[in-house]
Amino acid sequence: MDLSGIADASAFQAEALQESGKLKKVIDILRRATAALPVLYVGMTREQSFQARLLQHLAGETTFAMRLQENGLAWQSLQFCIEPVDRHLKRDIRTFEKLFQIASNPIFSDA
Repeated sequence: MDLSGIADASAFQAEALQESGKLKKVIDILRRATAALPVLYVGMTREQSFQARLLQHLAGETTFAMRLQENGLAWQSLQFCIEPVDRHLKRDIRTFEKLFQIASNPIFSDA
């Protein structure tokens, strides 16, 4: 099966959508559709920034990074989301993390 024309066709379609003003609507639809995909990992940062934690993952220093590699998943395939917690609630952050893990059942998190 020859798939060489798919990238060209996709680029042409995206350009046509942008010219018609529909690209934003299509992106919104795709975002909503991907929101239904399973959560892979739920983690928290407490004594470090989100950026520092993300860099640990990207450097392969975490079990999450190892699990991705073992399953052949690339960082470019992932969507990262952050949910800041009000500083008044930070003492309960571990509880929030566990509740979110229970609610989302992430595939690669330690539960």
